[in-house]
Amino acid sequence: MLHTFTRRALAIVFAFTLVCPVLADELDDKYLQILNTADQAESLEKAGKPDAAKAKYLAIQKALLEIKKADPTWKPNMVAHRLKDVESKLALLSPPSVTGETGNSAAGSSRPTSASSGDKATIKLIQAGAEPRQPLRLKPVAGTKQEFQVTVVGSFEMDAGPAGTQKVDQPTETLPVELLVKSVSSEGDIKFTCVIGEGTVGEASGLAAAVSDRIKSALKQAKGLSLDAEITSRGLSKGENNLPPGISPEVRTEVGKFLQIVSDFTDEFPEEPLGVGAKWELTRTRSQGGMTISLATSYELTALSGDRVELKYTQTQTAANQKVAIPNMPGMKTDLEKLAGTSQGTVTYDLTKVAPLAGKSLGSVDVRMSLSLAGQKQAMTMKTVTTAGLETK
Repeated sequence: MLHTFTRRALAIVFAFTLVCPVLADELDDKYLQILNTADQAESLEKAGKPDAAKAKYLAIQKALLEIKKADPTWKPNMVAHRLKDVESKLALLSPPSVTGETGNSAAGSSRPTSASSGDKATIKLIQAGAEPRQPLRLKPVAGTKQEFQVTVVGSFEMDAGPAGTQKVDQPTETLPVELLVKSVSSEGDIKFTCVIGEGTVGEASGLAAAVSDRIKSALKQAKGLSLDAEITSRGLSKGENNLPPGISPEVRTEVGKFLQIVSDFTDEFPEEPLGVGAKWELTRTRSQGGMTISLATSYELTALSGDRVELKYTQTQTAANQKVAIPNMPGMKTDLEKLAGTSQGTVTYDLTKVAPLAGKSLGSVDVRMSLSLAGQKQAMTMKTVTTAGLETK
């Protein structure tokens, strides 16, 4: 039988697998406070109280800059978008006095995916592909609905010292989503709402069974949640999905896991017109599972016919030499020594829809870390294998 420390280590693996990212709950809570303050500021502005509104907006700006300083990789698009919005509000209230950091920077030779210096993503076109070429732009119609389902299944193998090598097969999880396009601006920006359906979890045994029960409970609570989002016609997020306040960390983790899968299938298109054989690269950093991870993704346009687009991609992930906080386990000290992973997949789009028609990916990640709890230390290596899919009904 595994001793207590190793059992805890096994449980922690679920927090580290890229199938199940852990959200930065503290920063999430702080951002929810920012949203509440923004509502108050808008109310004061509408009530004809500009000085009081300005004070609220300055407080929001300060809080956003604190988030950016604490973790530059935490939802950079969202922070930059909100900073830009606050800057505009302050400029209207007192044009001469708005000073300080705003997050804007000029694009470099490789085009950043947004104007934000906090956004670590950069897109680079390698070749435009064969003629005929066309710009790839999403063009849904307001009021249309799309139903899709996300599926994820995986396994991990861990060597935790005294217990030897342990292998755990994680149960298959599915989550249905209904997407409604609320509006499309003249510039092509798309606002939409996603409503979470009833998720399912497959059969599991051993440790996976215990984790499966927690996942089932979280998915049950997630049913009916509504999330608002906005993207450009090229698929670039103009802010993160806004989860309602008061959601438990377990529900945030589960919903966040599936949102991350959808995000991985829906990276943005280059600005230039493209034809079959076009290739481009997207590099970014992101905070996931309590870690800062660097990702480099190479895309190839394999088929193009009207609004139907087919892509294939490969991705590498790396991270090294960092301390990782384990939510709900403050006594556990974790040092990540190395992370290296690869994945590959395919995506099919209908440009008249927001989410892809279909997506498939297969990836593996190798991790080496050391854990310390109550004076006990444990070296650990593990390998996770994950298969994910997205399918429009």
